Amino acid sequence: MAESSLLIDPISKEYDLRERLIDLDTLYGILGLSNPEAGLDSKTALMKLQRDGLNKVTPPINLPSWMCCLLPCVKSLPKIQLYNRMCPETARVMRDGRMMVVDAADLVVGDIIFLKPDSIVPADCRIIECKDHLQVDRSYFFSENPVMECYSLGSSSASNHLFYQPDLCFMASRVITGEAKAVVIRTGDKTFWGYMCLYKRRDSFL
Repeated sequence: MAESSLLIDPISKEYDLRERLIDLDTLYGILGLSNPEAGLDSKTALMKLQRDGLNKVTPPINLPSWMCCLLPCVKSLPKIQLYNRMCPETARVMRDGRMMVVDAADLVVGDIIFLKPDSIVPADCRIIECKDHLQVDRSYFFSENPVMECYSLGSSSASNHLFYQPDLCFMASRVITGEAKAVVIRTGDKTFWGYMCLYKRRDSFL
């Protein structure tokens, strides 16, 4: 069994969120998104970024400050190399009514983002609409049924288990086929990937 699979049950109990269980219109209100077609305005996005911090996940290692001299060696560790490959660099987002490319670290909850083939999902999000048979590779998280077929549930609320909800995509997953429009519901260490890295830091030294 993969190491990640052993962490799934305790993480799901802490992570499971109400944002996945409500209809999209209600969700938009909670996230402060008044116009899903135009996305957030720049001022609101900046306020959220200052409030919540950068959309970055803390690496899954314990490195005390007195060991900073080992940083070059740490960067060569397999788990850090994997972590770096999974970090999204940029994201396509709708803000002020315009499509733009931003640093993935600058995404905030309520952002409208766009996914395309071979892109890394830049934050935990719910699918609003999709086309061309959207499939997402979640093999880092789930060794069983790693490829998920995703689609929008429309205005309906979810009734599926967290890991089988078709309109939910996790940060650091990779889009295989299809395109989608989605709304960001979790960023940084509050994402599912963030929780997983937290558990790995608890259980290991380096």
